[in-house]
Amino acid sequence: FISTNGGASWTARNTGFNAGCTTGSCAVTGPYQITSLDISAAVPATGGGDGLLLAGFNGQGVYKKSGSGNWTQIILGLPANGQTNGNQPLFNRDELFVLFDPTNPAVAYTSHRDFNQPGGNGFYKTTDLTTWAPARDGIGALTGNWLAIAASNPQRLYGATDGGFGLYRTSDGAGNWFNANNGGLPGNTVVDLAHHPSDGQTLYAVTTGSGVFKSTDGGLNWFAVNTGLPQTTVNFTQTLPNFLGTGVALDPSNPSKLYLSVNGGLGVYESTNGGGSWAVSRNGLEGRGDLFTVRVDPNNPTIVYVGTAGEGFRRSDLLTQDYVRRNNGLPRGGDNVNVRRIALRAGSPGLVFAATDEGLFRSTNRGDTWTEATGLPTVAILSVAIDPSNPSHVYAGSDGNGLYRSADGGLSFGFVPGSTGVTGRDLIVEPGDNALAATDKGFYYLAGGVAKPYNDGLMFDRLNAVTFDPTTPGDLYVGSTGGGVYNLTDFDQVLPVTLEAFTATAAERGVSINWLAQEYNHASWVVTRSSGTTWDWATARRVAQLSGATDGGSRHDYTVRDPNPVELSHSYTYRLESVSTSGTIQTVGFATVTLPQSWTAEAVPTAGLPTEFRLVGASPNPFNPSTTIRFDLPEPAVVTMTVVDALGRSVATLLRDEPMAAGTFDVPFDATGLPSGVYLYRLTVRGATVHTDITRRVTLVR
Repeated sequence: FISTNGGASWTARNTGFNAGCTTGSCAVTGPYQITSLDISAAVPATGGGDGLLLAGFNGQGVYKKSGSGNWTQIILGLPANGQTNGNQPLFNRDELFVLFDPTNPAVAYTSHRDFNQPGGNGFYKTTDLTTWAPARDGIGALTGNWLAIAASNPQRLYGATDGGFGLYRTSDGAGNWFNANNGGLPGNTVVDLAHHPSDGQTLYAVTTGSGVFKSTDGGLNWFAVNTGLPQTTVNFTQTLPNFLGTGVALDPSNPSKLYLSVNGGLGVYESTNGGGSWAVSRNGLEGRGDLFTVRVDPNNPTIVYVGTAGEGFRRSDLLTQDYVRRNNGLPRGGDNVNVRRIALRAGSPGLVFAATDEGLFRSTNRGDTWTEATGLPTVAILSVAIDPSNPSHVYAGSDGNGLYRSADGGLSFGFVPGSTGVTGRDLIVEPGDNALAATDKGFYYLAGGVAKPYNDGLMFDRLNAVTFDPTTPGDLYVGSTGGGVYNLTDFDQVLPVTLEAFTATAAERGVSINWLAQEYNHASWVVTRSSGTTWDWATARRVAQLSGATDGGSRHDYTVRDPNPVELSHSYTYRLESVSTSGTIQTVGFATVTLPQSWTAEAVPTAGLPTEFRLVGASPNPFNPSTTIRFDLPEPAVVTMTVVDALGRSVATLLRDEPMAAGTFDVPFDATGLPSGVYLYRLTVRGATVHTDITRRVTLVR
């Protein structure tokens, strides 16, 4: 139908449909099953005509109409099902989509699906509106559905396919098609992800059904790397992987070397050229059943660990190169034990964690002997990860009972609030004790002792894998069930600052402002002061501007002194603003203080021992080149204080297992010789009743 008055009324335009039919059984007079319609943008309608039109006719192919003429069938080159009704070839009744090139009226495209002869599916192209030719290089015999063309570049088209193969794209007028899902990653389940240790743009994804994929541009585009892996041919023309990969790991000393664990008794495969080709790795696992994971020892990359289904933990033997069982201490010697995930840490030789269906186990001798961790629920433990900057911090994910954290090196664990009912399928820890979790309820961020979900933009929230760009930790990647890989960039801009306390107090003949907040790669803080309660911030005095925290979500305690003059008996209101790395300014808190009538009446703390533990913090902060860190001990304790840089590398040990009496202590930190930047100081206290491990940040400004 056509309307010439904005849809107020319509007139039929059906003359010519079925015109070639000579039998009564196919002389359709309506209803006409038109599946799609397109009008050429290059041929304007003139003289009362309709312009140039194409129509997809359900069951009879494609028709064209020019000006005031009738519809004529154009089917030369299109597949039929091998039968005719009268002199008409019978097309399948499923969708036909038609699309003009917006700049060339002689060029058009159509899609066909589910024909009875192999190879008939896919996309077709005409350059004369008379004869069609297949235009499906790159998609084989996949079923073609809808088409779209880029108005700015008519050589670029997108085509939708069936069967879970998703979206394809072409940049040469349908000469060659390329998978466009996740930039070329099929829209199926991703079970594991691995990042190049020094090149944040290179990462690998293991999928179910489509094999292994690689990206060299931060996940924008993916390409399959399955040469040498088991494959099969489907749809007569398409070669697809015939294996189920479960895990991938890179050799940290040689990132071109990869290991892939595979189900179905196929064992472990190895690539020495960045996934360019694969071959069976070593001996001992062919025909041995399914595998769950594979990991490379970062302290000795010649050693490879494998988690198996039903045979426990295996480690490669340096002499025989076999993958040998190492199950002393695991239930039943490893028999019928599923090892789901393995965790290792650079700088901790021998330390290995194995997440199993029967608990979490810890080894200090590369798996020769195992001990079970305490404090975890009696359900399967599916994931485990170690803080790269501090081996005392270990995280574990359970099957349906939440996420857990250890502060004693994985000996015992405690529940992380905010993760009730969560299944933790994969974990990774950023330097500074901040964990990222892929769960059955989406993405969780663990910092400051709590777990917080963040799922904006996730269409598939059942996640299986998580990693971050080692050069830009704010760039995160998760592998989903059914939705491929999702990328979250600039995580510092989407995780809001959480202000826990903001106070202003009269102290030392002035005003001291203190706040406690949780941040993630936060740019800076701004404190301003308005006299009285007028809230006239246009004339407010600047009190301070401090750099924010960049260590990924832990709590930070700030104290500044108002440098502006103050008057007794006056009230002052202070405003705290947060500035994101993108420059967005947000007010997060207000605090008001009324000064006393006389400074002589100010209370002075009585002398004596502290009554509770307190990390007062570093002063000054920022500093150059030295600062002093103060803390209170209410009882004798053994104290360790270390300093690391933002990448987790140790730069100073200020106290090492130092026995200390109760009291207040100042510890100097001299950063002479260190570059400007953010540093983390970590205080560990072990007393009769005080057991704590706190990390805070200082900024060195040259």
